[in-house]
Amino acid sequence: YGVYLAATTQHMSCACNGNTLTLNTNSSAQMFGFVSESATPTANLGGTMSNNTLQGTSNPGGGSAFGFSGTSGQSITYSQNTINLRNFDMAKGIVGSPGTSGVSLTLIDNTISLQATGDARAIEFNGSATLNAVTARNNSIYASGGSNGGSQNIGLRIAHTTTLASIADRNFISVSSPNTARPIEFNSAVTLTNNVIVAGGNSGTLIALSQATASNNTFVFTSSSGNISLASATMDVKFTNNIFVTSGPGVRTAMSEISAPQDPRSVENNAFWDMTGTGTIYRFLNWNTGSVCGASANCYVDATFESLTDWTGGTDKARNNVSLTNGPAANPFVNLPSLFTVATGGNSTTVNMNVAGNFVNGNKIEINRDGVLRTITAGGGTTSLTFTPALGAGIVEDGMEIRNWGAATSAVMDLRLSGTAPAALRTGGVDTSGNNCGAPGGGPGVGPGGESCGNVTVDRDGNPRTAGYSMGAYEF
Repeated sequence: YGVYLAATTQHMSCACNGNTLTLNTNSSAQMFGFVSESATPTANLGGTMSNNTLQGTSNPGGGSAFGFSGTSGQSITYSQNTINLRNFDMAKGIVGSPGTSGVSLTLIDNTISLQATGDARAIEFNGSATLNAVTARNNSIYASGGSNGGSQNIGLRIAHTTTLASIADRNFISVSSPNTARPIEFNSAVTLTNNVIVAGGNSGTLIALSQATASNNTFVFTSSSGNISLASATMDVKFTNNIFVTSGPGVRTAMSEISAPQDPRSVENNAFWDMTGTGTIYRFLNWNTGSVCGASANCYVDATFESLTDWTGGTDKARNNVSLTNGPAANPFVNLPSLFTVATGGNSTTVNMNVAGNFVNGNKIEINRDGVLRTITAGGGTTSLTFTPALGAGIVEDGMEIRNWGAATSAVMDLRLSGTAPAALRTGGVDTSGNNCGAPGGGPGVGPGGESCGNVTVDRDGNPRTAGYSMGAYEF
């Protein structure tokens, strides 16, 4: 333990700020940066955790590391912390289970970078207490876990019920997994705005939202096999001015239902682009066993995205959505890799993966976000690639993220719209600062919606949103 706050019968409030902790192990030990433990819900950690640096490494697959861990009986703020954990069997950034109802949780300006041979979970709060609300703003999250993981790697997951709508704004979340990547999940109402969410999972990607307002986000879903889905955990999600990107072999899905009833409240002025350009692509996919489609059929919207016939409300809920030309040539962003996956191992000149992805000889790859473009010289289309130049130090480890940059000349990911982006993206959005989203206020087919769009007045960079509104997280 770096800082251990033991159980007492009193409230405990901590101003734990400006500390540097290093967590290293060569064994199977558990390593904790800050931890609080309690036998009673009221005797837990509260206060602020700010400007702390937690870093650590392990022999590959050795031990587990937790940055901040524990229960909370008071409102707590995590801000401007940096967590960097590598090669542990399990790595967790900020995790906990508030034990007292009515507390608030705030996460602002944190940078979390995790690479594990097993599970990597950046921010996760899971418990039975009902919280007031959660605010997550301007966090940078990277989580990549390997083949030893249970099933899922997590970016931001709030499994508590909240009495007030939570806020997730201007976050960058990137999650890669050999199984299921879960970049963001809220169990109660949330306003999701100006986020960039990137996820690649060999068995799919899951975003679970319940009663959400999702406006001006950029979602990038890549997968080495299976479906990629945006799933509404219950119902009543409003999607406005978002960009959905899919890629990978097999079936790709931007948005899906996984059980009945999960109908979105509205889907308006969104853009859909498939980087791969081949195979089966679903912008909207319905697995709702209670729908008119039947238990196993795939129901999807027609090419104009204006007729969600199996969803209550139909054409009143899906308006002004656009489909971009499929394929890599239509890339509307400044710089974006075509695929994210994870390594199962390798050495200084080879990388192994458990599923053959869209990697061909001559493609440029980046390993573990090191910023170096390396060329695939052999093994394209298989699960073992040879590359050059060799790693300067170390070898490719299980759980390291692999990005396919294609023919790019830079490994700097930039999801701002480029000057060649279609006008539909640059100026085809709607004003999401007011109350014109959701179901039409005047009834079916009568004018715009009359519900909040999330009060989006600036973009992820803080630039004003102005007339000729852009889709996605950045104003053009």
